Amino acid sequence: MKGRVRKGSGIDSGRDWSGIEEILGYRPYPGTLNVKVEHRIKLEDTVKLFDYFDCAPGEINGQPCHICGKYGITFKGKRALFIVAPVKLREVLAIEDGDTVEVVTK
Repeated sequence: MKGRVRKGSGIDSGRDWSGIEEILGYRPYPGTLNVKVEHRIKLEDTVKLFDYFDCAPGEINGQPCHICGKYGITFKGKRALFIVAPVKLREVLAIEDGDTVEVVTK
């Protein structure tokens, strides 16, 4: 599925990410990459983060990550996905707001 990178609120950058490494299998970069998609998607085989994000393994432009949505669907009907990865995706993928990315669930 294709989507566009969008500016986030910065809330997840300031979160306490301790304990998440045991859930995901890696230490995530603090914060999420927000991607607006055209269609709502159902996430399967998810793990729960922060009691409200359902996250499924996937890739964004070939980079391993976890694709997260609120309660297994895209956030508040706005078709936004929240991408968690062990690296700062904006730097590794050289992407910025408005760029198109490919998101794949596994």
